Amino acid sequence: MHMSYPSSRIRKSLMILVMQGLILNVASSCSAPHKPDSHSRHERSAGVQYDSIGYPFITLASGNLSAKAYVPNDSSGYYRSSRFDWWGHIEQVRAGAHSFYGNWHGRHDPLNPEHGIGPAEEFDMESPPGYGDSAELFLKIGVGICRKPADETRYFMNRAYEIIDKGERTFAFSRSRASCTHQLDNASTGWKYRYRKSLLLSDSALRITHTLVNTGAHPLQTEHYSHNFIMLDNRPIGPGYTLELPFTIALSPKLRRKMAGFATVENSTLVIDALLDTKTLWATFDSLHHTAAENGAIVALQKSNVSLAIKGNRPLSKYNFYATHKAVCPEPFIELQVAPGDSVSWEIVHTYRVPR
Repeated sequence: MHMSYPSSRIRKSLMILVMQGLILNVASSCSAPHKPDSHSRHERSAGVQYDSIGYPFITLASGNLSAKAYVPNDSSGYYRSSRFDWWGHIEQVRAGAHSFYGNWHGRHDPLNPEHGIGPAEEFDMESPPGYGDSAELFLKIGVGICRKPADETRYFMNRAYEIIDKGERTFAFSRSRASCTHQLDNASTGWKYRYRKSLLLSDSALRITHTLVNTGAHPLQTEHYSHNFIMLDNRPIGPGYTLELPFTIALSPKLRRKMAGFATVENSTLVIDALLDTKTLWATFDSLHHTAAENGAIVALQKSNVSLAIKGNRPLSKYNFYATHKAVCPEPFIELQVAPGDSVSWEIVHTYRVPR
């Protein structure tokens, strides 16, 4: 793949002030590693910060809420693997003394496909566009063009695939809003799109809006979901956690047996009964009418009266559930079909509730 490199004048102007926001170009051909101890006035004025490892992040703030969101970057970004969309990894939202999300997987590896965080999102968990074709390349929206091993016949979401075309990302933010536009134009496969995802933090909620434009010749048929790695007040998942869904939860006898002693289900509520120290829970809920009204969840921690409510605006295709020691994960899936030249938009709202 031919790579073009920017001139020194362009490199110096990667970060420019636009109105009240900031635009940071993180194109795959322009990315450069950043040092956490850098004293560049240019970087400090841009408002991008770096944690102790060197991962770039921004802090969004509105009212009593603040959110630490990682900035996508080819060489130093928090997440650089092939499963999740690179933008939208939020380590924590804070509301006074209370917190939402958090590090659920321990020591972090940016190249581990599993190491998303917060409301990490993924397109096509089971079969990405182009994967079933005879060609070796396939599309992961929000990631880029990936290469499958020559002897592989089935897609594995937790495999770190080689990313051969990362496209170009343009990142912009202000005090309470941030957005990333990912543009891909891959001549060898014909996959082309423009994907914009924005985060807007209000006094009580985070609104995540998406627009996907198909700029290529191939129809885009894709499935999208947010993994929602939720932990409340940094408390491990155990007694006191509940998951309330907008539909009656139907579990097979086999799943009920697997969850026995760790979780119980009654009507639309799943209650965690024991500490999930080494236990992992997983289920697909089949009792759906595939409506937008079912696209939501409330995860609550009864001990501190803290909860996180999730609401999407499109009909469901399916609904998965996952829970481990440090994350409860309601996973509503939606199907999207975008013809060449067309676009589709959707949103997900996370509402944070704390005692007054």
